Amino acid sequence: MSKKTNYYESSPSYGLIRKEFKRFNDLELFTGKSYLFTRLNKIKIWYGSSSKAKDKKAILGIEANYRLAKENKENLNRHTCEIKASNIIVKELKLAKADYFCKINLCFDDVLTYIKLQSRNGKSIELGDYDAKQVKNISFNSDKDSHIIQTLHGYYDNEGIRALGMRHISNSKYCLVNNIEILYLRHKIKNDEKLKQYWENEKNINKLNMGMKAVAKLAMLPDNPFSYVFKYLII
Repeated sequence: MSKKTNYYESSPSYGLIRKEFKRFNDLELFTGKSYLFTRLNKIKIWYGSSSKAKDKKAILGIEANYRLAKENKENLNRHTCEIKASNIIVKELKLAKADYFCKINLCFDDVLTYIKLQSRNGKSIELGDYDAKQVKNISFNSDKDSHIIQTLHGYYDNEGIRALGMRHISNSKYCLVNNIEILYLRHKIKNDEKLKQYWENEKNINKLNMGMKAVAKLAMLPDNPFSYVFKYLII
């Protein structure tokens, strides 16, 4: 699966973009195909006056923490201007394992002045000066499916975050990708009688560790019970 797969979508960077700004793309944190299985699970935000523009408040920096599905490994990346003022406000939010960010609101003119992120389970982090005339409400959700914000990208300089965008995927497709090995094993078992007989033998099942025992037993279920259990395999 390539990075161009239709499963994954990238928004534009909302805000002001100039060639002299520093560009960042947190997708570059991940090696190989590990980017397929990540999502934003913790964020820290700085708001206040930069050392350069002391009379103006802005979103000065963002620290994003990413969790790889089914692993304890996390990737951390920080993008901030130089922060020296005393009027800085810092907030952070870490989501529970099964939760994810799915909505974001931004206000900006030449620099981001407000940001709010919301999770599927109703958790939110909000910082800055909300302006109804400037707000950009960004949501990729539909009535049937919500989208997971996976990684952030954008631009910043010595005055703060200039533009921000995100890479995202629908929850149903993310669940499918992260459980593809179960579907593949089930397909093989249903189409290979020898393999089916092998896994029907409890002696062979007992050779596996606890996690793989669960995978093998799930793959062996009849269609209706399998469908019922599989739909609950949400991150």
